[in-house]
Amino acid sequence: MDGYQALTALIESAWTELNGSDASHRDFCLDVVSDVLETGRLTQDDAERAVERLVTVALSE
Repeated sequence: MDGYQALTALIESAWTELNGSDASHRDFCLDVVSDVLETGRLTQDDAERAVERLVTVALSE
């Protein structure tokens, strides 16, 4: 697995963990996604998908 695949796998893992998590664990998962976004290493499409999901989570709470 190369570095990019590791980043996208980390995001997917965080989304999976996010479902059904308690509030403190939910915040940790969102922090993981945020940290990956801050690296600037995702493609534009992947970054946009991650941000869309972050906004969806934020608006659902």
